[in-house]
Amino acid sequence: MVDLLSRARWRVVRTPPGAAADPAGLIALDPAQAVSLPATVPGTAASAWRDQFGSAAALALALAPNDWDWWFLADFAADAGADQPWNLHSDGIATYSTLWLNGVEIGSGSGAFDALDFPAAPQAGRNRLAIRCRPLGSVSTPSKPRARWRSSLIANGALRWHRTPLLGHIPWHGTIPAVGPWARISLSESAPYEVLTLRTELDGPLGRVVLSVVSDAPVELTLRLSHPDGSLSATEQLSVDGERTIAVELPEPQRWFPHSHGTPALYRLELNGGSHRESFDVGFRSIEADRQDGGFQLKANGLPVFARGVVWAPLDALRLGGSPADYRDALSQLAEAGVNLVRISGTGSYEQPAFYRECDRLGIMVWQDCMLATLDPPEDSDWLDRFSEETRTWLTRLAKHPSIVVVSGGNETEQQPVFWGKSAEQRRMTVLDTVIPAIIRHCIPAAVAVSSSPSGPGNPVHARSGISHYFGVGAYRRGLSDARTSGVRFAAECLAFAVPPEPASIVRHFGEAFQKHSPPAASARWQAAVARDPGSDWSFEDTAAHYVREFFGTGSAADTGRELDLHRAAVHHAVSRTLLEWRRPESPCAGALLLSARDLSAGAGFGVVDVDGVPKSAWYALKAACRPLALGFQPEGLNGVDLHLFNDRPEAVEGLLEIRIHGISGVVQAHAEIAVRLPGHGHHRWELCQALGGFLDLDHVWQFGERSYDTAEAVLWAHDGSVLARTVLLLGGIDRPLGDTGLQAFSGSDHSGDFIEVSSSKLASFVALDLPGRVPEDNYFHLPHGGRRRIACRSVPAGPATPQRAPESLWGTVRALNETSAPQPVWRLPENDINRGG
Repeated sequence: MVDLLSRARWRVVRTPPGAAADPAGLIALDPAQAVSLPATVPGTAASAWRDQFGSAAALALALAPNDWDWWFLADFAADAGADQPWNLHSDGIATYSTLWLNGVEIGSGSGAFDALDFPAAPQAGRNRLAIRCRPLGSVSTPSKPRARWRSSLIANGALRWHRTPLLGHIPWHGTIPAVGPWARISLSESAPYEVLTLRTELDGPLGRVVLSVVSDAPVELTLRLSHPDGSLSATEQLSVDGERTIAVELPEPQRWFPHSHGTPALYRLELNGGSHRESFDVGFRSIEADRQDGGFQLKANGLPVFARGVVWAPLDALRLGGSPADYRDALSQLAEAGVNLVRISGTGSYEQPAFYRECDRLGIMVWQDCMLATLDPPEDSDWLDRFSEETRTWLTRLAKHPSIVVVSGGNETEQQPVFWGKSAEQRRMTVLDTVIPAIIRHCIPAAVAVSSSPSGPGNPVHARSGISHYFGVGAYRRGLSDARTSGVRFAAECLAFAVPPEPASIVRHFGEAFQKHSPPAASARWQAAVARDPGSDWSFEDTAAHYVREFFGTGSAADTGRELDLHRAAVHHAVSRTLLEWRRPESPCAGALLLSARDLSAGAGFGVVDVDGVPKSAWYALKAACRPLALGFQPEGLNGVDLHLFNDRPEAVEGLLEIRIHGISGVVQAHAEIAVRLPGHGHHRWELCQALGGFLDLDHVWQFGERSYDTAEAVLWAHDGSVLARTVLLLGGIDRPLGDTGLQAFSGSDHSGDFIEVSSSKLASFVALDLPGRVPEDNYFHLPHGGRRRIACRSVPAGPATPQRAPESLWGTVRALNETSAPQPVWRLPENDINRGG
């Protein structure tokens, strides 16, 4: 179907509020009152300003999108002779909008999340679509009743009356209030039929695709449902005249699983009616939440799942989206790190269609908040009706995606009044108690309904029941043991730190000579972007610095030459250890979502990847702890050290487990080899001393004399000699004296692609490769004495913030936290050494 706006040329014009009442008035406006810029749509006023003048200009307070009128103008051509009616559709325009086609008003919108559908009549030849977006202040809001509580995130309490993304109204660096057509918009011929609803059901062994179709005139419709292997599963031909509900049944369909626990099987549904063809990917799965004993564990097709992932952040914080290729790259990267659940917070916006399609394809579950956060939602009937219509539209749209597993009533919607001391009766909200549950039951019954995040059977600010936002390890600077003693059941937000990006990223954004405290201009830009809570007198960089002192001693803070690397290492250690703690089957925790997926601006943000999409130390920690097949050491105090082997995949794993204990001198002090056969969805735990044949004070907790043991290494070898999983533990703590480790690295290529071969003669802690334009598969790992690793490397995809091409040659530096020398260059491996393995 032809979309005339797909080839439109867009511009945005900024004018004083009310300076022009319609497109004719805009044309007649004194040019001195207007600023006209090229625009990309979907997009916003802020993204257009950024694209024209740069990020610094866009982030300047002078832009203030809600102080102006913004006119988005699309010029396009249409062919003559169109005999079908046309329809203009938008998934959302922020926030109060009026639309004209060729000077004729065709409709208006009053919320950023409203679906807009208007009949339109483009003319042969040139056409112009004009969208006027008015400032929020131009729309009056009730002053009474007063809000029952204030938001800790949002200063402007009147925003509770407006339906607009709160991102940009929260003082997070890199964000600006959204104004404009941020979501999909199209102008197409009206189809002979429309799919109103589409979802799948499971009834015992029977699968069912249920869709509701409507047509204004009789139409013959052909349905084809194809199996994931491409073979035809079912076909039907039927007549539709008016509205009709259709059900296509399949016996024992292949199930959709999160990728960590199975195959995300997708069926292709194709519809053909007259000249109109469309297709959808659908999946069959059951999702339930086990809430026994105050817990919360997701079960996919009856299988308990340890949910691990991130709170999503937009790929472009100003545009609020990206291209299909951008989503594929970003979500594939998360899947590589073991992520099987992504939460879209109520502080932001719903995502673009490509996001949900990629989650379906990759097997990443989605926790979808409704767009509410911390503010007191009005009890006003008109507001509730508008919210109901908006939410019903979005959940109907999302119901076809098997990846949507949880729908929640927003971010900290229940937590905020608790912090204000409100009783259970005082914090009752119609939108949470009645409206949203009813919409979920009607529109997307296969999803798990959650009242809000956090929430639970007890107090929503506590971690030992229900769903929590846990920052004991993190903002509240508790020891790592707090992750166990707090009894966390499910952390829908956790482990937030200001994570420094990689050195190459810092050079790109802050300059070659940048250190955190100099030069002053760069330092000021750095501090502006550091992750922090609104109104706090501390930042999450202070949080990371606390754990640096905790893990490396008080003297480490003065070591400014290593300061950022100490922060990277401390975050890696805190994140990986906490996730391994929660992943143990003995742990009551069934899920953990890191805050957050991506930095909103250049600098030390919350993201596990930086603003350009390059992984940071937290991403590598997430990957180390959360791969479907993973080894992990867990110190257990006086009980010694445990070694865990996790296999979340359905296939059994066979191999040889090799354990080595190196002493301080580098000599292997203990060694064991154990034949392993672990069934699918299995786990095994070894007490290390028992596996090694007798008592050893490995972690120096008994403190018999000086520490004797330096590292514990475990490698699971496949029968063909390849490495299935590996892990190294620094015994007795992660602080190590500086010295010459003999660290070196060489680059090479083979049939599998590019790699770096890293080796050291002595222990090298937190080994990090800095490779401009490339991403190593592992980083911040430890090399025991005489260790050697071959690390595969891939190119960084060119995303919205990284248009540069990856370099043709693999180059960069390698460094270790305990190495005295400056970062060493990566050398080219001699050709005759490339096939040595490693």
